[in-house]
Amino acid sequence: MTNETVKPEGTVQSSQAQPSAAATSGGRIARLSLLYVVSAVGLLTFGTALGYMFFPLHVSVTLPKTPAPPLNSSTDEDVILKTKLDYYEKRAGDLQQLSSGMLALSVLFATVAGITTYLSVSKSDRLVDEAQENLTKAASAVTEIRKEFPMIGDMNRNIMKILKELGALLDPDFLDQDRDSVFSKLSKDKRERIFFCEKTVAALSLLDLSLYSREMAKIYRGLGIFFGSKAYSYGKSVHSEDLDRAIFYLDRSNAVDSETVQTLNEKAYFIMDKTDPPSLVRAEPILLRSIDLVDNQQRARNNLAFIYTLQKRYADAVRVLEEALKRTSWESGDHRDDPARDQRIYYNYACALAGLEKFPESMTYLRKVFQGQNKEYWIDLKEALQEGSDDELRLLLGVPEYKVELDAILDSGTSSQQLPAAPENPEIPKNCQEVSPKTEVTPRDSK
Repeated sequence: MTNETVKPEGTVQSSQAQPSAAATSGGRIARLSLLYVVSAVGLLTFGTALGYMFFPLHVSVTLPKTPAPPLNSSTDEDVILKTKLDYYEKRAGDLQQLSSGMLALSVLFATVAGITTYLSVSKSDRLVDEAQENLTKAASAVTEIRKEFPMIGDMNRNIMKILKELGALLDPDFLDQDRDSVFSKLSKDKRERIFFCEKTVAALSLLDLSLYSREMAKIYRGLGIFFGSKAYSYGKSVHSEDLDRAIFYLDRSNAVDSETVQTLNEKAYFIMDKTDPPSLVRAEPILLRSIDLVDNQQRARNNLAFIYTLQKRYADAVRVLEEALKRTSWESGDHRDDPARDQRIYYNYACALAGLEKFPESMTYLRKVFQGQNKEYWIDLKEALQEGSDDELRLLLGVPEYKVELDAILDSGTSSQQLPAAPENPEIPKNCQEVSPKTEVTPRDSK
């Protein structure tokens, strides 16, 4: 990481002072002068060495004259001594020529090395000049880019700011409260802001946002919930274009980050349409996948049981809901932050048991739903019992005592009626448990 800061006006300032032109020129003159001195000394030494090599200095040694020995005296020792002296003198001259040659070659090598070094330094100076020129051009280019594209000035901070704003506007926890009516409850201003955010998200997709995959997944999931709710805001008809867009964003949420049960459950929830049997078939494997990811959840099983009830597979629905009641978390798998929502399970349980004509057990679970001033399911119950409904709970009206009790719940508008107490662990009919052990699953989110 370079120790470098960029000024607002675009100039680049390094932590180290840049050498001035005068200092650079002075350094070149000093190096050039040194080169001349080294070259002159080298050539002088080289010439002297050559002179010694070709014109060696001979030091003659004059020996004292001695009278010639008599003819009859032995001269062997004198002859041997003279021969040795001549041999030593010749060897000394040869050594002098050899050392002079070696000295000359050394000086020549040193001179060539000095010249080569100078040329290298000169080339380095040119490279430094080019680098400084390129640095100036780069600083100017940065300034121009920032003028044309202000966002690039601090890309990381700007992206985080955008993602934070989008995340706050498309918070799935907020949109999760009431999916079927979330679109109609949003103000016109907020709807338009979300539509505008959708365009911003599309522009961000051109960038590499792998470092922000979790934030982007959350935003895509929020868009999926928004358009899914919008698809169901047209009354009984479903707007297929908005529904397709919702599924697209939910799939994209799983694509940019690891697959989550929340996104899978949302996708299955919006796909399920009780007026469209093929949609139920499409949603079932998605819910099974969700259960594979997180077993300790009720939501996927509740929605799967809803599908089974619509398909008249009441025994499978009961089995799946029984498994759901054994789980301690609604969706995330952590009961501490996401506790179970048993009343949702009880309502669907009552529907499935009524489909099996197990009316006493069905009423037991309905009482558990409507005890404690619980108003959440009154509208659902009213729609289920109205004339012309094909809901399984309407079968309870065929039992006079249950009809009176159900009418009392609807007419009073309160659950403070003296309803028979529901057992904590009602017994499940045996024939409801004898189903094929395929997968554990459950119906749609009850309101």
